[in-house]
Amino acid sequence: MCSGNRVPFVALDIATIFNHYGRYHRHDANFFATCSVRGCGASYRKLEGFRSHIRRHHKDVVIPGDFAGGIVDREALRDENLIQGINEPQDAPEMDFQKRNALFLLKMKEVHQLTEIATTTLLSDTTSLVQSFVERVEDKVKDCLENAGIVFEDIPGMKDIFSPDNEMTNPFTGLKTKTEQKQYFQDHFGLVEPERYVLGNYHVHIRSGTKRKMVAKPDEMALVPLLKSLEAMLNDPSVINEIEHPHINKTNNGRIYDYCDGEACKSHPLFSRNPSALQIIVYFDEVECVNPLGSKTKKHKIGVFYYTLANIQPKYRSQLKSIQLLAIVKRSVINKYGINAILEPIMEDIIELEKETGYEFTISGKKRTFRGTIAFVSSDNLGSQELGGFKVGPGANLRCRECMGCAEDIKLMVEPTTVFSKSFPG
Repeated sequence: MCSGNRVPFVALDIATIFNHYGRYHRHDANFFATCSVRGCGASYRKLEGFRSHIRRHHKDVVIPGDFAGGIVDREALRDENLIQGINEPQDAPEMDFQKRNALFLLKMKEVHQLTEIATTTLLSDTTSLVQSFVERVEDKVKDCLENAGIVFEDIPGMKDIFSPDNEMTNPFTGLKTKTEQKQYFQDHFGLVEPERYVLGNYHVHIRSGTKRKMVAKPDEMALVPLLKSLEAMLNDPSVINEIEHPHINKTNNGRIYDYCDGEACKSHPLFSRNPSALQIIVYFDEVECVNPLGSKTKKHKIGVFYYTLANIQPKYRSQLKSIQLLAIVKRSVINKYGINAILEPIMEDIIELEKETGYEFTISGKKRTFRGTIAFVSSDNLGSQELGGFKVGPGANLRCRECMGCAEDIKLMVEPTTVFSKSFPG
């Protein structure tokens, strides 16, 4: 059984399931399949791995001579209730070729990390390959019809099947350019693009002919709108299910397994009254984009903000797909404007979410209102010190707790009378 459809797809033989997975779900980002042959329960995230598992561990259920049908669980054939629940052919969803091709391109870009030029070349070569095969099939069909005494053009609709505008002849219609692909990803996959957020300006001298002039350039950061990103997450059925069914520790043994088990969550003015409120976890860290031993380390250092939802169970929350990008900003910009200026646009969205009326999201075409706020902020030592408004760095400014002398003062304390001696007992 496949529950990835709006109407669940059920079949008795594994080969039909494989055919369904290959046609509709092969390029799904969240592909997940479970083996139900005699209650096996093995799960896989790749179709090839699932097929290999069946061949290696369930050879006894293969019906000889039925290579197309392949694998059938004979015990399932005796289940009359299951037979009555099989979907009729007319209930099968119509294949969306454009969506499948868009998923293919997206997989090439994000999973296999193809550049834009490489993706364009792949698209062009694939289209040429498909068109050559379609032309070959058209010639074969014409030959067969002529041998049977039938004129190809006399068959209604036959010419349209092999026309250059047909989706099978030209599979990437509407996806040929970067702009078309991005628009399709936004309309159908919930793509949320980052925005440029300008914090201020700085001036540089540039040469224009024989003269030099001063030009203003922006200090900016890349910002992913929090509310739009949350809406995209909430449109994932697995995420909305986690929010509507909070994970609560039912052992009552006093142990803290997650944030929701702690006193901070139980006594929170919002989370304690509304278990379905969005519990946002923010993480901040800095990374170097160049060799850390080189001379350009500080110049290219960037700060990155991520977020996830504490409503999601820890075993799913730790997965990369559950962690969303929030903002990217250069270290030099943080030093110039301060961390509060960086957090200002993020906090504006948080304030909208904290309102008594909540924020209205569009989820599966319906309007739904949710409230939420930041549960906690996680970071390393340097990041936590900066976010908290403390001195950044492991070194103390006051080096001695007795004389309260700072680093510069201690260097001048050379006389024995000015240095406090420590006495030890015994």
